Amino acid sequence: SQQRPMHPASSAPAPSAPTSTSTPSSPPATRFLILLEGSVAMMPHWLDFRGLYVEPLLRAVDRGTLGACEMSVVVFYTSDPFSEMRLQSSGGWTQSVSEVRHLLDGVQFCCGANCSEVCLTDALSEALYLQSLPSALAGPPDPNPDPLTGLPPRPARLPCHCLLLLASDVCRFTTVLPLRDGVVPIGPGTPERMGCKARLPHMYDYNELIHVMRSDDMTLSVVGPKDRNTILLTLFVHCRFGPVALQSFFHEHREQLTLANVGLSRQHMCLVSPGWAPGREVLHAEKKLLAAQSRTLVAQQQGAHHTAAAAAAATQHSHAGRIWHHGLCWHSTRSS
Repeated sequence: SQQRPMHPASSAPAPSAPTSTSTPSSPPATRFLILLEGSVAMMPHWLDFRGLYVEPLLRAVDRGTLGACEMSVVVFYTSDPFSEMRLQSSGGWTQSVSEVRHLLDGVQFCCGANCSEVCLTDALSEALYLQSLPSALAGPPDPNPDPLTGLPPRPARLPCHCLLLLASDVCRFTTVLPLRDGVVPIGPGTPERMGCKARLPHMYDYNELIHVMRSDDMTLSVVGPKDRNTILLTLFVHCRFGPVALQSFFHEHREQLTLANVGLSRQHMCLVSPGWAPGREVLHAEKKLLAAQSRTLVAQQQGAHHTAAAAAAATQHSHAGRIWHHGLCWHSTRSS
């Protein structure tokens, strides 16, 4: 798929940073990956999505609430022939919140319409590639080869929490994801033996890639408009629980899904993975803050309304008194 870096300065991996010295009370080091739809269908929602969901999480990273954190951004587009590109990626990880904001400020929403489908498969493939990159915050890998495969150990990994912002339907095209050392694909015609060292390419759709993400210490949280609730629920449930019949699962686990939904607007759905407790706490706190601000605003508006009504009533009473006074004086003059 066609891909171009989002920014020349960000196409290289982030400079190494000293290993985090976490205290027992601080959250462990993690990765935070923003998967953002870049089609025109996202434009009406982006300002709300960024202000309500992305920025609170970035502020939490800045404050250290989420612990030491590496971040990256992937923007994916539509698969129609008029699309200039299918994917943009920062190409590596950074610990700079300002750099992530700079990348988000530079996103250009283009191509696609209400009937277009976006290349989510390409975005998930890029997410898996980014997760395979070594981390500046992780400890050194075990120098001993894997006892099952005999292969060199993979670089030490951090848990990666992906936030998917989606406003369109998803293209069901497959993509090639070359096997990484120690990863055996799922699908017909692929080796089933864990000790197999073959690195054969395999065609994946987005459901299969989500299954690979589950085994690669990655979680998926989703944000989108309520009219895309079916695809959002499907992605969230498949990443958390594997392929299931969505309708029966929803009826059996309605309460669990309700708790996972921290949408900050009635027009939005935001399902946060239970595996990302700090992120869920940040958005829950934001939800409580917005509710308190809304109650304060309503109280101020009601107070202003009562004040205006009282002032209008006082003015009307004063006006009526003046009319009565002038009428009495006029009557007295006529009588005399």
